[in-house]
Amino acid sequence: MNEDHDKTSTGAVGSGLNLLSYRRRTEAELRRRLGKRFTADAVEAALRRLEELGYIDDARFAREWVSTRTRLSARSARRLFEELREKGVDRRLAEAAIENLDDECTALDAAEKFVTRLANADREQFLRKLFGHLSRRGYSRPIAQRTAMALWQRRQDEDASDNL
Repeated sequence: MNEDHDKTSTGAVGSGLNLLSYRRRTEAELRRRLGKRFTADAVEAALRRLEELGYIDDARFAREWVSTRTRLSARSARRLFEELREKGVDRRLAEAAIENLDDECTALDAAEKFVTRLANADREQFLRKLFGHLSRRGYSRPIAQRTAMALWQRRQDEDASDNL
């Protein structure tokens, strides 16, 4: 590829497509990455073209980000909102993407996945480690405490029924 081509919008479109071949990206992410190699005019033209082709859609990115993160490694709505904003998603789009999340439910999902690691933990360890796990994922103190206590109680109930 010659140097002139690298500075053009065509070169920027090609680089943008290459970046998008690895994972979806927000317009802001692409602007930052392409801005390192191309002129501002070439970047803007490339972003317009990529949007026309349907490769840039921050609303879809936000919905898919929330869905994937919630399914694979649950986080609080607040933490997901922060992640989206860091990726350059507009505040309104980020709010729309998290509006139907229920932190109580996602905290329980996150806790149930983690609790298998605490099979031999006593009450204090169980609650401390589970509370810390949920807190690091952005859940509020009350939600983390309620969830940890509910799972401790469930474990106690299961142990009691096993002993019958």
